Amino acid sequence: MTDIDPYDRATIDALITGYRDHYARDTYRAVAIEQEFRLPIFNPNSKRVSTSKTYEYAGKIDLLVDDPSQPGKIWLMDHKTTSEDIENPASSFWMRLRNATQPTHYQLALKQLGFEIDGCVWDVIKKPSIRPRKITKEEKKELEMFSTYHGVLIDMGYVPDIEQPEHYAARVLSDIRATPGKYFQRQIVPRTNEDLYEYASELFGISTRIRECETDGRFFKTGEPHSCTLYSRSCEYLPLCVREGSTFDYVQSPGHSELEDQGDGLKILTNSSLSMFRQCERKYRYRYVDGLKPIYESSSLGFGSAFHVAMNNFWADRLAPESERIYMKGVTVE
Repeated sequence: MTDIDPYDRATIDALITGYRDHYARDTYRAVAIEQEFRLPIFNPNSKRVSTSKTYEYAGKIDLLVDDPSQPGKIWLMDHKTTSEDIENPASSFWMRLRNATQPTHYQLALKQLGFEIDGCVWDVIKKPSIRPRKITKEEKKELEMFSTYHGVLIDMGYVPDIEQPEHYAARVLSDIRATPGKYFQRQIVPRTNEDLYEYASELFGISTRIRECETDGRFFKTGEPHSCTLYSRSCEYLPLCVREGSTFDYVQSPGHSELEDQGDGLKILTNSSLSMFRQCERKYRYRYVDGLKPIYESSSLGFGSAFHVAMNNFWADRLAPESERIYMKGVTVE
């Protein structure tokens, strides 16, 4: 697992254990894990087949699942961690997810490759609001008498005054087991052919606009001011935008480091890069044209990467038989 803060690691351990317990009777199986694709961007409004001569769109589909009780159906499953309340299915949080572009980006790709998907399963995991604290007298008694903390066995030879990662993980896990619906929720979001057509049009249109920006060498601050602060954090490129930072605060990094296949032909557009361009053209330039990446990344990114690895390991244990899996390499586009 990625080298992260011990308490973040404890949080992930508790969430994965709770997730495993909660979905112990789940019938979903993994039929594809981390499959990459690179595909032509076509113009669906053209009378003749017309594709971008500059860009391809690409991505890594984390997980496709099926259910033996529903033969022939396949779903894209996307995991998301959040600090927001997820128990109300009609909340603004779920409305935003239903409008998210990532499932559409992937489902369009799958359709081009000849795979019909029945929708996206948004698999949402809430990050605990619980924080480490002092151990109470009652909790110390429990540890001394039973070597348990909130009912969870603790293999430690002493009783500290402050919760260590093991104690914190036990208390989080206890809360998860008591109120699993607070931590784990799923919704299936379908994508119609009309949705895919609309996204294909948008994809071609944005790729055209990005080409114009690159040709002119002008990427405007289109995100100002709302994109300068997202999720209670300032944009990592704000110092450069206001001319108070230096490129020495950044390192050169491939724009799509999450992909193994960087390609040697057309340039790549991923859902992440497209989303960044929608946020702010200037921010896109810093990351995907100049190739600048902050030296010090947010701790939440480290948590997300480590949690992603843990979830992949979970689903690797639930793989369908080899003959029933889906592979995208070698698949040609008609």
